[in-house]
Amino acid sequence: MPKKKIFSAAVIFLLAFLVYLFLPDTFSESAKRTAAIFVFAAGFWALEVIPLYATSFLIVIFLTFFLTKTEGLFVLEKKTYMLFLTPFSSPIIMLFLGGFVLAAAIRKHRVDEFLMKRMLTKIGNRSHVILLGFLLMSGFFSMWISNTASTALMILLIKPILKQIDSDDPFRKSLVLAVAFGANIGGIATPIGTPPNAIAVGILADHGISVSFLGWMVMAFPLALFIMILAALSLFLFFPPKTSFIKYKLPPRTPLSAQAKWVMVVAAFIILLWLTKSIHQIPEALVALLGVGILSAFQLIGTEDFKSIDWDILILMWGGLALGQGMQTSGLVDHFISLPIFAAHGVALVAALCFLAVILSSFMSNTATANILLPIAMSFTAFDKSLLSITVALSCSFALAFPISTPPNAMAYSLGTFKTKDMFKVGAPLTLIAVIVVLLGFEYIIPRAFSLFV
Repeated sequence: MPKKKIFSAAVIFLLAFLVYLFLPDTFSESAKRTAAIFVFAAGFWALEVIPLYATSFLIVIFLTFFLTKTEGLFVLEKKTYMLFLTPFSSPIIMLFLGGFVLAAAIRKHRVDEFLMKRMLTKIGNRSHVILLGFLLMSGFFSMWISNTASTALMILLIKPILKQIDSDDPFRKSLVLAVAFGANIGGIATPIGTPPNAIAVGILADHGISVSFLGWMVMAFPLALFIMILAALSLFLFFPPKTSFIKYKLPPRTPLSAQAKWVMVVAAFIILLWLTKSIHQIPEALVALLGVGILSAFQLIGTEDFKSIDWDILILMWGGLALGQGMQTSGLVDHFISLPIFAAHGVALVAALCFLAVILSSFMSNTATANILLPIAMSFTAFDKSLLSITVALSCSFALAFPISTPPNAMAYSLGTFKTKDMFKVGAPLTLIAVIVVLLGFEYIIPRAFSLFV
């Protein structure tokens, strides 16, 4: 491990110990221990001292050994320590696992590439339509597969087109930024689009509040679509094309294999079941596992495909859910809400949480940010827990200002078509607008949708 990371780890452990040591006696022993673990988690996730999933493993271990009984380190009660192990098999983890496996099958048989090429043929040559089309395509695929995978595929498709656009045309910047922004924003539209969504659904489920797949989409899809349209307008304004028409040749289309067609049938079937839970009453997690069973039974995915899915994200989510359990059961969240930063009331408090989510997500994983903030958001009794947690979760996906903020931002930046200041010039105001739109949704859209589907 590099010396810089060793030093960071030492400082974080020291801070965690000092927090435990100097917290007032109004904190219970379990709350003090959880506070120390929280400091450790926030520091290690923010600085990536070790891989994010490795931090999650340590969180679960620390919670298990330090919160099971205050009398001794290894005096375990089965019911107590299972509290921190069971989140890994929670319905929301199973839902995300099913989404990952479905995405792996789609990538393996190149269904996503086929669909994207088909969509490209419908776009035409008008520059503003091309820009909007690329942004919406990136957003659409991020609803179903990871935003990293969506961006990687879009970059493969966009490279030949960039070569056919003049090197001094600002439109090159627009197209690449559209891919990154679309991938970030589109993920908010479904529960499986990005981990913060799943964490919110999981935490709500722990509190006896069930959010259906369709219910989430009714709440979030209009917001995502509106923000993506705003993103397209912003990019067109800041980086206008030199001409109204962009001539480019499409990459050759390849026919679908028989297996790919079956993957499309299974995907459509699973998505249909997710959207019609109100009719058949089958939980989304079981539907996801049904998809995994069908794909594996018919050998549409194999052992290597299972190895390639994002297990690290599932473990990262596990650590967050376990940390949330610890914060709730130890009473630590009750102390958090008394901090001055959360002293605001009404919409001001919601806005503070949303902007804090954006700021943290700009410099650390949005999954880690959701793991830290959502248990705190759930503790504010002055608001509907479901509405507040969903609003904060959505805000975690709006880190659009810096290349380091998200994998799609970094991947787009790696193409070398724009500078950091270009992304900030568009991304910073767009982030501000997106949060305002979400706050308006908190007031007017989300409550109505929630009342219909939850």
